[in-house]
This record gives sequence, C-alpha cells and structure tokens, in this order.
Amino acid sequence: MNLNSDKEYNLKYHMNGFSVAFSIILISYIDKYIYDFRTLIGAILAGVLAYVLSAFFRRLSFLNKEISKRTNSVLTVLAIFLIFFSFYLFQL
Repeated sequence: MNLNSDKEYNLKYHMNGFSVAFSIILISYIDKYIYDFRTLIGAILAGVLAYVLSAFFRRLSFLNKEISKRTNSVLTVLAIFLIFFSFYLFQL
C-alpha cells in the first residue's frame, strides 16, 4: 500500500519551512546587528514570527496551486537547506 500515491502537492506546505527559515534569519540578524536579545527571548520571537507567517500563508488562496512531485522535492530540499544555512550563517 503506497500512501503517497494520492498525496496532493501544493505551495502552502512549503511556505511553513520558508517561514521558519526567514524567522530564524531575521531574528538572528536583529540579534547580531541591532539589538542583543537573550537566547530565550530570541527563540520565542522566532517561533511567534514563524507562526504568524504560517498563518498568513495559509490564508493566501493562490498557494493552493498544484505542483509536480519533482517541484515538491526541490522545494523541500530548498527549505531544509535554507534552515541549515541560516544556522550556519549566524553561527547558531
């Protein structure tokens, strides 16, 4: 039984990964160059920002567009790469 055969691929799924990466990058940039957050406060702010961005992306109807399995795989790898790159970039 293959559970992935009837799976629908759309862009909303990937926007969660991109919102986490963007939140980490933005909060880390602010922490490093603008205002020095405590670690717990920075983590909470990054989590809240990721949640707000995810909620915003869920409301956008044009992200329901169907994408191919190959595009889905590329976007998944890109989101994971962005998250790891953001940790490497800001030495977290």
